[in-house]
Parts: sequence; C-alpha cells; structure tokens
Amino acid sequence: MIERSMLGRKDPLFSTTAKSSTPKITTTASREQVQHNTAQGKPVRPIRPPAPSAKGVSQELKPGIESFSANVRDMYNTRGVRAFVQGFSPTLLRQVSNSVVRFTTYNFLKQAINPNSNEPLSSYLSFALGITAGAVEVVATQPIDVIKTRMQSSNARSLYRSSMMCSYKIFTEEGPTKLWTGMTPRFIKVSFSGGIVFTVYEITNKLVSHAMSENPFAPE
Repeated sequence: MIERSMLGRKDPLFSTTAKSSTPKITTTASREQVQHNTAQGKPVRPIRPPAPSAKGVSQELKPGIESFSANVRDMYNTRGVRAFVQGFSPTLLRQVSNSVVRFTTYNFLKQAINPNSNEPLSSYLSFALGITAGAVEVVATQPIDVIKTRMQSSNARSLYRSSMMCSYKIFTEEGPTKLWTGMTPRFIKVSFSGGIVFTVYEITNKLVSHAMSENPFAPE
C-alpha cells in the first residue's frame, strides 16, 4: 500500500498516468547518464523494472487500489501465495534481533541502576529505560529492517533474488549509509513503543508478584 501511494505523485517517475516530454527511465541509469544529468542539474531517480509474475500477470503496481482487501486480492492475483511470505527470512531475523537487543539492553541498564534489588522499577524509570533500549535497538537492527523492506517490495525478486544479494547491492552500489535509511521515523516509533512496553511490563510484574505473594492456589 505504501508503494501504491507513490504512484499518485505528480512526478512522472512515480506516476503511471502523468505525461511528460522526458523519456521514461525503465532501467537503472548508467554512470554516463548520472554524470550528464548531474551536470545539467537534473535529478536521476531510476524506476526499477517489475518482476515477472508467477501467474503470468504483470507485476507492475496498478494505481487506484487503496483498500486493504483490494490489495490482498491484487497481491494474490499477481504473485500468488508467495506474496504473503515474501521477505520472511529478513523479517524473522529482524524480529529475533529486535528482542535480543531490546531486552538485553533493558536488563543491563536495570541492573546497572539497581544491582542489589529485584524489585520492579517505577513507571517513570522503566519508561526512560525502555526508550533507551528502543534507541539502541534501532541503531543495531536498522540495516536488517531496510533489507526486509526492500525484499517485500513488488519487484524484489527480479532486483535482488535473495536477502544476501540485496544487502550486497545496497552496500556496494548505494553506499553503507543507505542501510540506515529511515532510521529517524523508526527511532520515534520503536523508542516510544519500547517505553510503553516496559512500563506495562513492570506494572504487570508488580501485579503478578503481589498475587503470587498471596499464594492464591494454596490449599485451605
């Protein structure tokens, strides 16, 4: 749905309906084209060719499909069941890495602040530590998130073939800093969600600890 929203832009490089006297770029621009357009002050943003469809239907995104259900139907019609598991490996790696980095950072900070106590933290302190843990998580796992996003695009199979090839192409052709693209909005999302998650976690831990101290399951 994010990819489709780009089709509505007036920029002819993103719009399938906008008319322009500029020839449409359909493949990755050559180095000579980049140098020529850069000298003329014109930006070069090549459009990636669509991947071949598993069902023989063009995989180029169609504008005008905005609802969730319509996108689901179109995904199945153009790519089959594979569309719903595309990018599974980098997604799995990202989720595992997120949990490892987030909980390791949080517990490390928690023990560093109060090493001699197993009591749950206050809501304010757990929220602050959760934000910090989320920030560390973003910095450490953003490259995996970028690869995951690229591999879930509609034409990822023809462009990258695999997650390893995707990471190699990004690193060599676009530069290593490209692996941290979009870190700021993800930092805002993940850091605050981390603060909320660990605040709720500590509150729940207090309630469970109190309930177990009452020994509610003991025979009378």
